[in-house]
Amino acid sequence: MSEDFTWRSVLVRGIVQGVGFRPAVYRHAISCGIAGSVKNTLGGVRIDAGGTADAVAHFFATLSSVLPSMAHIDCIVELPSSPLAATTFSILPSVPSGEAQVVIPPDLATCDECLADIHDPHNRRYAYAFTACAQCGPRYTMVESLPYDRERTTMRDFPLCAQCRGEYESPADRRYHAEATTCPICGPQLSLHLPNEPIVTDSEALPQAVEILRQGGIGAIKGIGGYHLCCDALNARAVQCLRERKHRPHKPFAVMAADVNAARVFAQISEAEAQLLQSPQRPIVLLQWKRGIDAVIASSLAPGNGRIGIMLPYSPLHHLLLGAFNLLVMTSANESQEPIFSTSEEVAPWLGSVVDFILDHNRRIWNKCDDSVLLVHEDCPVLIRRARGYVPLPVQLGSAKSHPTLLACGGDLKNVFALARHNEVFLSTHMGDLQNAAALENYEEQIERMQSLLRIHPEYIVHDLHPGYHSTQYALNRAAFNCGAGCQPANHQEYHHSPNCSAGILPANSTFS
Repeated sequence: MSEDFTWRSVLVRGIVQGVGFRPAVYRHAISCGIAGSVKNTLGGVRIDAGGTADAVAHFFATLSSVLPSMAHIDCIVELPSSPLAATTFSILPSVPSGEAQVVIPPDLATCDECLADIHDPHNRRYAYAFTACAQCGPRYTMVESLPYDRERTTMRDFPLCAQCRGEYESPADRRYHAEATTCPICGPQLSLHLPNEPIVTDSEALPQAVEILRQGGIGAIKGIGGYHLCCDALNARAVQCLRERKHRPHKPFAVMAADVNAARVFAQISEAEAQLLQSPQRPIVLLQWKRGIDAVIASSLAPGNGRIGIMLPYSPLHHLLLGAFNLLVMTSANESQEPIFSTSEEVAPWLGSVVDFILDHNRRIWNKCDDSVLLVHEDCPVLIRRARGYVPLPVQLGSAKSHPTLLACGGDLKNVFALARHNEVFLSTHMGDLQNAAALENYEEQIERMQSLLRIHPEYIVHDLHPGYHSTQYALNRAAFNCGAGCQPANHQEYHHSPNCSAGILPANSTFS
């Protein structure tokens, strides 16, 4: 190496894992003539870059210009560097140790390129319901631990075939190191379950499900973060049947439209609302009914409501389903006041009573995640329910001060808990009301999973002072258990920030697994 050859090592933090960041860094390094490596760590993505002083400076100065669309750099931390023996650039295995500082990406809607794959009869992923790449597909709902690599997601259940392995290891391919990569040969498969009939698998499952829906049937369909109850939204009789079976006489149903043009038939859609509908987050957007819309349709989907909640397809399975319909009811499958179903064991008892079929698949959902709900006010999106597409992105506190780690337990109704570390707050997905055993069990499980995933060990537990809240009881019981001294409410600190705000803060007194 010449005397002009220099090395620079950095740790990049932000949304830099699970969004195609390392492949982008690799391609950029090759184009700039840089040697070295890039790898995932719990603290972020480490880049070791070597080359002439000008080449290294140019590489880092232009790095932000080559980022994938969903990647975002929060900060770049300089690390001690020393000359390496590398003469080429490579992606190295991840380092699963150290303090967690990475941001897990949320689940992303199917990108245009993957959509083209599933609609191309000559593509090997034609009509394949689990097509994904580095730019799209499930993320948070399938990741079990960090760093974000396939072996630490539920995709580890599906070893890559030779062709997928070739794409996964090819720097020029958009599926290079894309952990959700799969195909019909090596990936998840659909299965159709009918009452008292053999399970239908492979290519026949989806067409049969579509035919049952066309005939006015009701199905439970497994998606990315849980199951939906589904029927033809334009079949008033089917919608009424769903209401009767679900014991939901008046509450509005969310619907899924084939595309924005299909949605415009039923709703008034501004440019800001259209952009939100088509965003990678693909939330449910609360829209005003279009004037003159069929009163029967409006009253069956959203009785007495001036708005209808519409979302667009966000997975290949949804796109394939909506190829046969303009509008489908897609409402969360769950018992009243309980969390969304995410396993076949939870939904199976409904077959033959609530639903006529279950369209299932064998990719495990690790983190339940319902659909997000937003509306647009004065061209600005307003979050009503923060879930899929947004969780687990942190809220930045925007303060130079580093705050203690803590768990905020939330309220009893429409619960959301939060974990905080340094200058970031990680809000949970919408948990619903904590009014029964199933909801409480899910609440406790999701707290444990999110703590484990983010490796956050709270120093404090924050809760509401209402003694009847289940979230308050959880906080008190957990603090008492961890300190071993039988803490009572009178023993902890009470902070009154205003006449209308009261909260209890308990020292956790130990770390949590």
